[in-house]
Amino acid sequence: MSLSLRSLASLATLAMLAATIGAAPAALAAGPQRIVVDLDDPALDAEESAAYTEACGFEVAADNAGHIIMLVFPESRKRMLEINVYGIRATYTNVETGASIRLRDDGPDRIYVKDGSLFVGVTGRSTTGTGVVGLTVIDLTTFEVVKQAGNDVGLFQDQLCDALAG
Repeated sequence: MSLSLRSLASLATLAMLAATIGAAPAALAAGPQRIVVDLDDPALDAEESAAYTEACGFEVAADNAGHIIMLVFPESRKRMLEINVYGIRATYTNVETGASIRLRDDGPDRIYVKDGSLFVGVTGRSTTGTGVVGLTVIDLTTFEVVKQAGNDVGLFQDQLCDALAG
């Protein structure tokens, strides 16, 4: 199965963050770099459809919508390095039965430095990232969850096949 949308965005922007930190000081003085990923993409729909068809054992059609806005801050900002704002909407349908389930994943993820360590604070309705509606803070060096507050509703992708089969 493919990685979750939040995971893909975080991996991509962490790589970009490394490149941005190495950028020339004049480029960094301009403020944060803003990147928008449009999720209304037939290729993404096809990839998600194929991944969930394989995972579920029956044909699944995915229809993704929304966006991810990434703000990568200059190194001079010191503490806050990046903010990724998610507005994800998707519908997954069992092609044979017509049963469908909707995904809503909203909220900002903040990548920051505290006491010399790199963290991500996953905030909001992260049903494809952490399964928590609330806040989860992860140490990006050890991948340990150092704080969690809110309701653990489970990962959407773990519930999808059962919801569509029943």
